[in-house]
Amino acid sequence: MGWNHNPERFELAERLGITCYNDISAVVAQTPDVIFVATPIYSVEGVFLELRDAGLSASQAVVDVASVKVMPQKWATQAGIAQNYVGAHPMFGTELTGLSNSSAALGDGAIWAVCSGVDSDLTGNIVDFIEQVLDGAAVLTTAEEHDVAVALSSHLPHVFAYELAGIISDKASSGDSALKLARKLNAGSFHGATRVAHGNPGLFRDMLKFNRGNISALLAQTIAELEDLKQSLQTNDDARIDAFIARSEEFRH
Repeated sequence: MGWNHNPERFELAERLGITCYNDISAVVAQTPDVIFVATPIYSVEGVFLELRDAGLSASQAVVDVASVKVMPQKWATQAGIAQNYVGAHPMFGTELTGLSNSSAALGDGAIWAVCSGVDSDLTGNIVDFIEQVLDGAAVLTTAEEHDVAVALSSHLPHVFAYELAGIISDKASSGDSALKLARKLNAGSFHGATRVAHGNPGLFRDMLKFNRGNISALLAQTIAELEDLKQSLQTNDDARIDAFIARSEEFRH
């Protein structure tokens, strides 16, 4: 069963056998054991308040799957549903969004970050649900540790993808003569590096807004290191260029 703020999405869901309800309170009234909140980050707080007002029972778990965890955890506490709440982040998906781009096998064997909730027994139940029902693999962490980690493993790569896509867009707008040839010669590295830039820009905007501190710190480090590389290239300092490449040795092994 499910709910969506856009009833136009119901037709496809119902064809797939999903019972849809027009409001959140109707979902809560069906007394599901677990309620997954899979909305844009900016709307999670409002959904938590609606769940509270709908008469959420003490036995019903609320699990949000946003790509940040500190703010949802804070919102759950403010809404008075901390005892029901467990934050999770499924570490899988594609750049495409929406039910039409989903797959029953998409998450098979995938990693889920699970942030320990106020109720340790509830957290354990959610871990069991993820591993036994959803065929995932849970990694326990805290909300703070999670947001630091995904800033590096997910959010910063998104920044790189959007920057590279932005450079291409700028060149297209300026009529750069090299762009036509560059498009003919783009290789797998370009497609891989820009894949996520084909996704929903609203999701990327939320990443930046709600994990800005951790992303900003990584950007400062990255900008300093790229500036050093630029100077190495400009001064023909091969030793520093080699050092830049060598830094990734551990990653390659």
